[in-house]
Amino acid sequence: MSELRDYFELDFLKSANVKYELAAVKKDSESDKKFLAQAHIDFSSHVKFCSFYIPEHLCDELLGMCKAALSYTRDILALRGGTQFTLPKADCSWTGQGIGLVANEYLDVKLMPLHGREHMVKDFQVAAPVYIYAEADLTNEEENEIVEIGRRYNSEVILRGPKYAME
Repeated sequence: MSELRDYFELDFLKSANVKYELAAVKKDSESDKKFLAQAHIDFSSHVKFCSFYIPEHLCDELLGMCKAALSYTRDILALRGGTQFTLPKADCSWTGQGIGLVANEYLDVKLMPLHGREHMVKDFQVAAPVYIYAEADLTNEEENEIVEIGRRYNSEVILRGPKYAME
């Protein structure tokens, strides 16, 4: 059986992605809790969305980590402060196009088709799904709470935990 991190890394190979390492810090604690995120850029449908990975050692505070992850969605979808940019797996869906990158505080990605106008990724539509991969499952009550919080961010939270991996 694959681990949830494998699914987090491999589920969206047809999109480009920008990787992040994020931290949630409690007010009463000096230690930060690191988790991973990705901004996914789908060049064929001109949308972007994000996903998060909560490692096992943070799952005792899973609901709080999910809330922290959701609070980062705006910066991630603005492509702010990413650590690595990866092009999509070649499947010919974006052949005949060029890609221009400028890395500052924000990553500017420009899609340049052979014919037609250029598209800046910052102008791509934000897709509603936010995927949260975690090495533990939330209770039904916690799941309902995080889905409701996601709605406040205009997002549809899709949780992927051990139940997802087993299916």
